[in-house]
Amino acid sequence: MISNRYEIIRQIDEGGISKVYLANDQIEKRKVVIRILKKEAISNRIEDVIRFHNEALILSRLAHPNIANVYEVGEYESENYIAMEYILGESLYKIIKRGDRLSEEEVIDIIIQMCQALEYIHGNNIIHRDLKPGNIMITKSRDNRNQVKIIDFGLALVREYSALKKPTEIVGTFCYMSPEHFGILKRSVDERSDLYSLGIILYELLTGEPPFLGESISEIIHRQIAMTPLPPSKKNSGISETLEKIVLKLLEKEPDKRKRIMKKIIF
Repeated sequence: MISNRYEIIRQIDEGGISKVYLANDQIEKRKVVIRILKKEAISNRIEDVIRFHNEALILSRLAHPNIANVYEVGEYESENYIAMEYILGESLYKIIKRGDRLSEEEVIDIIIQMCQALEYIHGNNIIHRDLKPGNIMITKSRDNRNQVKIIDFGLALVREYSALKKPTEIVGTFCYMSPEHFGILKRSVDERSDLYSLGIILYELLTGEPPFLGESISEIIHRQIAMTPLPPSKKNSGISETLEKIVLKLLEKEPDKRKRIMKKIIF
Protein backbone atom coordinates (compact mmCIF):
# COMPACT_ATOMS: atom_id res chain seq x y z
CA MET A 1 0.00 0.00 0.00
CA ILE A 2 1.41 3.39 -1.00
CA SER A 3 0.40 6.54 0.89
CA ASN A 4 -2.49 4.60 2.48
CA ARG A 5 -4.28 4.94 -0.84
CA TYR A 6 -2.78 2.89 -3.67
CA GLU A 7 -2.93 -0.89 -3.34
CA ILE A 8 -0.32 -2.49 -5.60
CA ILE A 9 -1.70 -5.28 -7.79
CA ARG A 10 1.39 -6.24 -9.80
CA GLN A 11 4.46 -4.87 -11.55
CA ILE A 12 3.78 -4.26 -15.24
CA ASP A 13 7.02 -2.76 -16.53
CA GLU A 14 10.50 -1.60 -15.63
CA GLY A 15 12.72 0.88 -17.44
CA GLY A 16 15.97 2.67 -16.81
CA ILE A 17 14.37 5.38 -14.71
CA SER A 18 11.46 3.67 -12.96
CA LYS A 19 9.45 0.62 -12.00
CA VAL A 20 5.81 0.65 -13.07
CA TYR A 21 2.95 -0.95 -11.16
CA LEU A 22 -0.76 -1.44 -11.65
CA ALA A 23 -2.65 -0.43 -8.51
CA ASN A 24 -6.11 0.16 -7.10
CA ASP A 25 -6.90 3.70 -5.98
CA GLN A 26 -8.83 3.01 -2.77
CA ILE A 27 -10.30 6.52 -2.64
CA GLU A 28 -11.45 7.02 -6.23
CA LYS A 29 -12.18 3.32 -6.79
CA ARG A 30 -10.26 3.02 -10.04
CA LYS A 31 -7.19 1.33 -11.44
CA VAL A 32 -4.11 3.56 -11.74
CA VAL A 33 -0.50 3.26 -12.81
CA ILE A 34 2.14 3.95 -10.16
CA ARG A 35 5.57 4.87 -11.50
CA ILE A 36 8.24 4.73 -8.79
CA LEU A 37 11.40 6.58 -9.83
CA LYS A 38 14.69 4.83 -9.11
CA LYS A 39 16.99 6.82 -6.84
CA GLU A 40 20.09 5.92 -8.81
CA ALA A 41 18.53 7.01 -12.13
CA ILE A 42 17.32 10.48 -11.20
CA SER A 43 19.04 13.74 -10.39
CA ASN A 44 19.98 14.44 -6.79
CA ARG A 45 19.77 18.18 -7.40
CA ILE A 46 16.91 19.50 -5.31
CA GLU A 47 16.08 22.21 -7.88
CA ASP A 48 15.46 19.52 -10.55
CA VAL A 49 13.17 17.55 -8.26
CA ILE A 50 11.24 20.68 -7.24
CA ARG A 51 10.78 21.72 -10.86
CA PHE A 52 9.59 18.21 -11.72
CA HIS A 53 7.04 18.26 -8.88
CA ASN A 54 5.82 21.72 -9.93
CA GLU A 55 5.29 20.65 -13.55
CA ALA A 56 3.53 17.47 -12.44
CA LEU A 57 1.22 19.57 -10.25
CA ILE A 58 0.33 21.75 -13.25
CA LEU A 59 -0.30 18.62 -15.33
CA SER A 60 -2.63 17.22 -12.68
CA ARG A 61 -4.86 20.28 -13.16
CA LEU A 62 -5.02 19.95 -16.94
CA ALA A 63 -7.08 17.64 -19.13
CA HIS A 64 -6.75 16.68 -22.76
CA PRO A 65 -7.96 13.52 -24.54
CA ASN A 66 -4.48 12.80 -25.90
CA ILE A 67 -2.56 13.24 -22.64
CA ALA A 68 -2.52 10.69 -19.82
CA ASN A 69 -4.00 12.17 -16.65
CA VAL A 70 -1.63 12.73 -13.74
CA TYR A 71 -3.41 12.24 -10.43
CA GLU A 72 -0.70 12.74 -7.85
CA VAL A 73 3.05 13.06 -7.32
CA GLY A 74 4.40 12.01 -3.96
CA GLU A 75 7.14 10.24 -2.06
CA TYR A 76 7.18 6.64 -0.83
CA GLU A 77 10.04 5.28 1.29
CA SER A 78 12.21 8.20 0.15
CA GLU A 79 11.51 7.53 -3.55
CA ASN A 80 9.40 9.78 -5.78
CA TYR A 81 6.32 8.31 -7.40
CA ILE A 82 3.68 9.37 -9.89
CA ALA A 83 0.09 8.14 -9.87
CA MET A 84 -1.41 8.40 -13.34
CA GLU A 85 -4.15 7.18 -15.61
CA TYR A 86 -4.21 3.48 -16.41
CA ILE A 87 -4.28 3.11 -20.19
CA LEU A 88 -5.43 -0.16 -21.69
CA GLY A 89 -3.29 -0.31 -24.80
CA GLU A 90 0.31 -0.60 -25.93
CA SER A 91 3.14 1.77 -26.67
CA LEU A 92 4.04 2.91 -30.15
CA TYR A 93 7.48 1.43 -29.41
CA LYS A 94 6.01 -2.07 -29.12
CA ILE A 95 3.98 -1.61 -32.30
CA ILE A 96 7.08 -0.54 -34.24
CA LYS A 97 9.30 -3.24 -32.70
CA ARG A 98 6.76 -5.91 -33.64
CA GLY A 99 7.11 -4.82 -37.25
CA ASP A 100 3.56 -3.57 -37.72
CA ARG A 101 3.35 -1.13 -40.62
CA LEU A 102 0.67 1.51 -40.30
CA SER A 103 -1.00 3.00 -43.34
CA GLU A 104 -0.19 6.59 -44.24
CA GLU A 105 -3.70 7.57 -43.12
CA GLU A 106 -3.13 5.96 -39.71
CA VAL A 107 0.26 7.67 -39.36
CA ILE A 108 -1.25 11.06 -40.22
CA ASP A 109 -4.06 10.53 -37.70
CA ILE A 110 -1.55 9.67 -34.93
CA ILE A 111 0.63 12.69 -35.72
CA ILE A 112 -2.36 15.07 -35.77
CA GLN A 113 -3.44 13.82 -32.33
CA MET A 114 0.10 14.28 -31.02
CA CYS A 115 0.22 17.82 -32.42
CA GLN A 116 -3.09 18.68 -30.77
CA ALA A 117 -1.76 17.40 -27.44
CA LEU A 118 1.52 19.30 -27.81
CA GLU A 119 -0.21 22.53 -28.81
CA TYR A 120 -2.36 22.28 -25.68
CA ILE A 121 0.48 21.45 -23.32
CA HIS A 122 2.87 24.02 -24.80
CA GLY A 123 0.13 26.59 -24.34
CA ASN A 124 0.30 25.78 -20.63
CA ASN A 125 4.09 26.25 -20.56
CA ILE A 126 4.88 22.54 -20.30
CA ILE A 127 7.48 20.83 -22.52
CA HIS A 128 7.75 17.07 -22.75
CA ARG A 129 11.53 16.93 -23.42
CA ASP A 130 11.56 13.15 -23.88
CA LEU A 131 9.08 12.46 -26.67
CA LYS A 132 9.67 8.98 -28.13
CA PRO A 133 7.62 5.92 -29.17
CA GLY A 134 7.87 4.41 -25.68
CA ASN A 135 6.05 7.46 -24.28
CA ILE A 136 3.16 7.28 -26.73
CA MET A 137 0.38 4.87 -25.85
CA ILE A 138 -2.09 3.68 -28.47
CA THR A 139 -5.56 2.53 -27.50
CA LYS A 140 -8.61 1.75 -29.61
CA SER A 141 -11.65 4.01 -29.61
CA ARG A 142 -15.19 2.70 -29.93
CA ASP A 143 -15.04 3.11 -33.71
CA ASN A 144 -11.72 1.16 -33.77
CA ARG A 145 -9.66 4.28 -34.41
CA ASN A 146 -6.18 4.59 -32.95
CA GLN A 147 -6.35 6.85 -29.91
CA VAL A 148 -3.13 8.56 -28.80
CA LYS A 149 -2.19 9.09 -25.15
CA ILE A 150 1.15 10.78 -24.43
CA ILE A 151 2.70 9.82 -21.09
CA ASP A 152 5.71 10.73 -18.92
CA PHE A 153 5.76 14.50 -19.27
CA GLY A 154 8.52 16.07 -17.19
CA LEU A 155 10.54 12.94 -16.39
CA ALA A 156 13.44 14.33 -18.45
CA LEU A 157 13.76 17.04 -15.79
CA VAL A 158 15.03 14.50 -13.26
CA ARG A 159 16.56 11.82 -15.49
CA GLU A 160 20.25 11.18 -14.84
CA TYR A 161 21.44 10.36 -18.35
CA SER A 162 24.77 9.00 -17.12
CA ALA A 163 22.79 6.17 -15.52
CA LEU A 164 21.73 4.85 -18.94
CA LYS A 165 23.69 1.64 -19.53
CA LYS A 166 21.76 -0.67 -21.86
CA PRO A 167 22.22 -0.08 -25.62
CA THR A 168 18.44 -0.14 -26.11
CA GLU A 169 18.00 2.60 -23.48
CA ILE A 170 20.75 4.72 -25.06
CA VAL A 171 19.36 4.41 -28.59
CA GLY A 172 15.78 4.73 -27.32
CA THR A 173 16.58 8.08 -25.69
CA PHE A 174 19.29 9.89 -27.64
CA CYS A 175 17.93 9.04 -31.11
CA TYR A 176 14.87 11.22 -30.39
CA MET A 177 16.60 14.24 -28.86
CA SER A 178 16.83 17.55 -30.68
CA PRO A 179 20.26 19.02 -31.57
CA GLU A 180 19.82 21.80 -29.01
CA HIS A 181 19.18 19.23 -26.28
CA PHE A 182 22.86 18.29 -26.25
CA GLY A 183 24.00 21.80 -25.27
CA ILE A 184 26.51 22.12 -28.12
CA LEU A 185 24.51 24.55 -30.28
CA LYS A 186 23.81 26.89 -27.35
CA ARG A 187 20.08 26.97 -28.03
CA SER A 188 17.48 26.76 -25.28
CA VAL A 189 15.35 23.62 -25.03
CA ASP A 190 11.76 24.74 -25.57
CA GLU A 191 8.62 23.56 -27.36
CA ARG A 192 10.50 23.43 -30.67
CA SER A 193 12.58 20.59 -29.25
CA ASP A 194 9.41 18.51 -28.91
CA LEU A 195 8.68 19.22 -32.59
CA TYR A 196 12.04 17.78 -33.60
CA SER A 197 11.31 14.63 -31.60
CA LEU A 198 7.92 14.48 -33.30
CA GLY A 199 9.72 14.57 -36.66
CA ILE A 200 11.94 11.63 -35.63
CA ILE A 201 8.86 9.61 -34.63
CA LEU A 202 7.06 10.45 -37.87
CA TYR A 203 10.15 9.47 -39.88
CA GLU A 204 10.32 6.13 -38.06
CA LEU A 205 6.62 5.43 -38.57
CA LEU A 206 7.03 6.00 -42.31
CA THR A 207 10.31 4.14 -42.84
CA GLY A 208 10.62 1.66 -39.99
CA GLU A 209 13.66 3.28 -38.35
CA PRO A 210 14.84 6.66 -36.99
CA PRO A 211 16.93 8.83 -39.35
CA PHE A 212 19.99 8.95 -37.08
CA LEU A 213 21.31 5.73 -35.58
CA GLY A 214 24.70 4.96 -34.05
CA GLU A 215 26.60 2.49 -31.91
CA SER A 216 27.55 5.06 -29.27
CA ILE A 217 26.13 8.19 -27.68
CA SER A 218 28.79 10.37 -29.31
CA GLU A 219 28.03 8.94 -32.74
CA ILE A 220 24.31 9.55 -32.34
CA ILE A 221 24.89 13.11 -31.08
CA HIS A 222 27.21 13.88 -34.01
CA ARG A 223 24.63 12.68 -36.52
CA GLN A 224 21.80 14.59 -34.83
CA ILE A 225 23.80 17.82 -34.94
CA ALA A 226 25.74 17.58 -38.19
CA MET A 227 23.95 15.28 -40.61
CA THR A 228 20.99 15.94 -42.88
CA PRO A 229 18.42 13.12 -42.79
CA LEU A 230 18.02 10.96 -45.85
CA PRO A 231 14.62 11.86 -47.36
CA PRO A 232 12.14 9.21 -46.15
CA SER A 233 10.99 8.54 -49.73
CA LYS A 234 14.44 7.02 -50.35
CA LYS A 235 13.50 4.28 -47.87
CA ASN A 236 9.78 4.13 -48.66
CA SER A 237 8.83 5.22 -52.16
CA GLY A 238 5.13 5.21 -51.27
CA ILE A 239 5.39 8.31 -49.07
CA SER A 240 3.55 11.34 -50.39
CA GLU A 241 5.53 14.46 -51.26
CA THR A 242 3.52 16.57 -48.80
CA LEU A 243 4.17 14.23 -45.88
CA GLU A 244 7.87 14.09 -46.72
CA LYS A 245 8.06 17.89 -46.66
CA ILE A 246 6.45 17.92 -43.20
CA VAL A 247 8.96 15.35 -41.88
CA LEU A 248 11.97 17.27 -43.20
CA LYS A 249 10.60 20.56 -41.86
CA LEU A 250 10.22 19.09 -38.38
CA LEU A 251 13.81 17.82 -38.61
CA GLU A 252 15.34 21.21 -39.34
CA LYS A 253 18.46 21.78 -37.22
CA GLU A 254 17.50 25.42 -36.64
CA PRO A 255 14.61 25.49 -34.10
CA ASP A 256 12.92 28.56 -35.62
CA LYS A 257 12.37 26.72 -38.89
CA ARG A 258 10.22 24.08 -37.16
CA LYS A 259 7.94 26.43 -35.27
CA ARG A 260 5.12 27.07 -37.72
CA ILE A 261 4.72 23.59 -39.14
CA MET A 262 2.60 22.20 -36.24
CA LYS A 263 -0.41 24.41 -36.90
CA LYS A 264 -0.30 23.45 -40.57
CA ILE A 265 -0.45 19.79 -39.59
CA ILE A 266 -3.44 20.33 -37.29
CA PHE A 267 -5.43 22.45 -39.70
